[in-house]
Amino acid sequence: MTTTRRPLRVVHVDPARNWRGGERQVHLLARELARRGHENLVVAAPGSALADRAAASGVPVYPLAIHGDLDVAAVFRLVRAFKNRFGAVNELGVFAMTDRGLKGVSNPSALFLSQHGQDVAGS
Repeated sequence: MTTTRRPLRVVHVDPARNWRGGERQVHLLARELARRGHENLVVAAPGSALADRAAASGVPVYPLAIHGDLDVAAVFRLVRAFKNRFGAVNELGVFAMTDRGLKGVSNPSALFLSQHGQDVAGS
């Protein structure tokens, strides 16, 4: 039986204006997913390094200024902009970075709910 994979439809949201590791990963992931035929959209601060580099790479960019973690107005602008465009918004993919690139984590619950022998920050 042959299965046909549907292209992914991914929205990457990064409100940072600077260029650091996280922004680099978003840019490289969006660029590679686009190269593989998946639909991407980078939501980034207008004029940010990520927005400029993603646009230069041919990845669509939606400029959205987000002012802090609790910017409810930005959340509503984001939902309004993408309503009925990207399907379910409650899906989450968990990936691990390996020496060969990103690899899907088959059991994310085990990763997040693991037990530690000693106190670990955030547990």
